[in-house]
Amino acid sequence: KIPYKLYKLQNFSDFELLSRDCMQEKFGQQFTEYGNSGQNQHGIDVINSTGTICIQCKNYKTASHLISRLDDDFKRALEHFPDMKLFIITTALDNNTKLNDAIISLGKIPDNLQRDVTIEFYTWQRIEEMVLCSSKLHNRYRDLYLGRNYSSTNTQPDNILMLPKITVIGF
Repeated sequence: KIPYKLYKLQNFSDFELLSRDCMQEKFGQQFTEYGNSGQNQHGIDVINSTGTICIQCKNYKTASHLISRLDDDFKRALEHFPDMKLFIITTALDNNTKLNDAIISLGKIPDNLQRDVTIEFYTWQRIEEMVLCSSKLHNRYRDLYLGRNYSSTNTQPDNILMLPKITVIGF
């Protein structure tokens, strides 16, 4: 069981940065945001330098909203990124069976049956676990433990008791 709970991020751009940072830590390679909000991002938000790993970040409030977008985002990514081997979906939603069923159905899309792109799904609980098991991520996002609205543009805390920096050994 996770000893702390992270407060969920309120805006999509900070959630994309958190997702990017988690995947950089997991895969040990650089990822970058793919375009900006309002641009045609071809179904993804974050990508690695070779285009083999694409990430779609969904900071939605309801599962139905997320599910309604998954199919189209995945199809657009399949079409635009021919070298994609792994499609990762991150969400601020908690895990539930409807989301899991929607992810399973993505793997059955005819274009993917030909390409065999692996799909990974990270709910808020998995993201929380990644942050808490990594010293680097924990120290960067520790404001979230306290309910402070983390913002990538605000690096100085305002009159708030900060959790100490930690070192995590192993997983």
